[in-house]
Amino acid sequence: MDRIVQRLYLNDNAFTEIPAWFTQASLHILNMNNNPLENILAITSLVNLQWLYLSNTSLSFIPATIDRLQKLEYLFLSNNKLFYLPTNMLNLVNLKQLELQNNLFSPADIQTFQTEFAKSHPNMILII
Repeated sequence: MDRIVQRLYLNDNAFTEIPAWFTQASLHILNMNNNPLENILAITSLVNLQWLYLSNTSLSFIPATIDRLQKLEYLFLSNNKLFYLPTNMLNLVNLKQLELQNNLFSPADIQTFQTEFAKSHPNMILII
């Protein structure tokens, strides 16, 4: 019998990228917190993802193709090295919570995020 993986917790490991062996469309929750991630491009193949934990991973960029994750509701990106967010993130229509604190965003960037997400996602919780 084939097993369908819907939740995968790989936090607190040494992954530097999203492993190709689990890019399953059935995955709903992925926790990669506390990994030294350098490349998350494979994340966009996880089209049914609803919860994505990428805090404390040293990430410096989010791929512009992040908007392929149309079912994404919760995105945790705190404590990284992010200094830019792709505008495509505004296309994540189901996003309910976005956590961005302790990154490298300028005060102007933070103001822009607050303004743009307030327009596109008025009920979303934005933590910066």
